[in-house]
Amino acid sequence: MTTWLTFIAAVSVPAPSADWAAACGLNVAELVAAEGSVHVYLPAHIAPGDTISGTAFAFGSGPSMAARNANQEVLQGFELMISGTTIRVSDGNFRFRVPSDASTIDIVVRKPDGSRLTRSVVEVRATYNAYTGVAATSIVEEGYAIRAFGRFDGNRDTTEVKLAGVDAGVLAESPRECVISTMNRGPGPHRLQLSEGANRLDTQVNIARLTITTPEEVRIGKKSFIEVMVDGLKDADPRGFPLLVVLRSPTPDHLSFGEQTSVEVRREDAMDGLWKGRIEFKAKKKGRYGLLPQLIAQGPAHKQ
Repeated sequence: MTTWLTFIAAVSVPAPSADWAAACGLNVAELVAAEGSVHVYLPAHIAPGDTISGTAFAFGSGPSMAARNANQEVLQGFELMISGTTIRVSDGNFRFRVPSDASTIDIVVRKPDGSRLTRSVVEVRATYNAYTGVAATSIVEEGYAIRAFGRFDGNRDTTEVKLAGVDAGVLAESPRECVISTMNRGPGPHRLQLSEGANRLDTQVNIARLTITTPEEVRIGKKSFIEVMVDGLKDADPRGFPLLVVLRSPTPDHLSFGEQTSVEVRREDAMDGLWKGRIEFKAKKKGRYGLLPQLIAQGPAHKQ
């Protein structure tokens, strides 16, 4: 009798998870209600006295698209209370000042009638010195955000950012970092221009697309391979290498590498912006398996 391990899915589209938030330089507070959830994006590092800009998104839940859209519309009418500032979720963008004696920030969602629904707490930490000058991540995975380090005022309204000549959204800003949306840009090199006060940055950022291909079925104990491709690396900043492709498994007891494995992406191995590699593994037991791939990039901002 032949025993097989069956592939579930490889999820490469980032969700607002802890890993995604950390890679983007964000704090993501998720506030859950009956109609769905509200995600509040804040800078990863918040210090007492900071002026902070952030973004709120509503995600409706339900059994159908119509139900999800209706619930999202309801969520858009809810209010957010953040450190004494009240906004409607539909406003999306907000700004507030952290009290100088704060150790945490309370984020509360309430209905228009004032009834409180749910609460989240974000940690406030001691400040550290801002990066001298301005620098940005040189390589970022598709669907993730660009991190720019420097001296900012925390007010996104005074920060002008263009990606490939088009205005780019600022997801969050602190006095030390600005987190920039990649706006669903495809893989390859893109010109990033940023200005705020005396800060000026004109540089190239490469958006990299990570793709993995796996066998749908694997025989127990037999050697198999996961094919890995990283595209969009043409003319990328050499300081952004090596990259690291990490594969995490939600079913570690099914695979020979356990909870995770990785492979290094070196610049000299990429041909015309495309890198190809493979990861060997064996199936250990019958069932289904899944993989959560992530591209971990380096670069000037990541090294701060």
